[in-house]
Amino acid sequence: MLRHAATAGRYDLTVWEEAGTASGITQDAWLVSPRPGNIRLAVIDGSTPPPDAVGRAGVDPAAWAAAVVRAALLSARPLADALATANAYLHQPALRSQAQSMATVIAVELADDGTISLVRGGNCEAWLRRGVSWRSLFGSQWPAAVAEEHARWLAEHANASAAEVSAQEERRFGHPDAWVSVPPGRFPKTKLEALRFDEPWDELVLASDGARLNDERVNDLEGWLGTLRTWERAARTSYAAEKRHDDVTVLRVVSP
Repeated sequence: MLRHAATAGRYDLTVWEEAGTASGITQDAWLVSPRPGNIRLAVIDGSTPPPDAVGRAGVDPAAWAAAVVRAALLSARPLADALATANAYLHQPALRSQAQSMATVIAVELADDGTISLVRGGNCEAWLRRGVSWRSLFGSQWPAAVAEEHARWLAEHANASAAEVSAQEERRFGHPDAWVSVPPGRFPKTKLEALRFDEPWDELVLASDGARLNDERVNDLEGWLGTLRTWERAARTSYAAEKRHDDVTVLRVVSP
């Protein structure tokens, strides 16, 4: 797993990233962009495309979407506006929602005074530590009832092919009302979650869902990431069409 360390302003940053396949090509992306008065940060997770999805310029649809979202966040626009711009560029009205090039994202503006502004579309994660206590800042990207129905279908169709899973996800998630927050690119308009914190904090972690974080794991982040692939091999009990390993990107910020 690649590890990058840097300092931005008064903050220490570490990024871990690893592709889910032996090719080394990841569908994730990340951003650290210092600006006057703040630092813009993001972790972006290109959504694994169904078999009928079409790439652009010879690039995998998920990797393309992650790159577009990252590029939009480099602009001077506010976070939500930048993601709306990426959404408008990615969405193709002729395609069904599941076949769109799309990417989940957690984007942050970290002000010099420590204030944190976050925007999320999809299921990327954000964790905040104050003292010894960690707090997950967002819940599921789906309402509880929708998530439970989908989990039940997957359990009942453990041998479903990738095409069958994609068709089920189109039926289940083919409308914005089935989402709490939506990956940019999926629908004609964005649906995002936003939070702001001005209380003191010690550590912030942003992650793609491939990191499989929970309270215990985020407390020993580097140790957990070092054993993640072994855990995946041992714990894999899911449906046949699932990827053996997911791409992983984690960005940690430590406050002085």
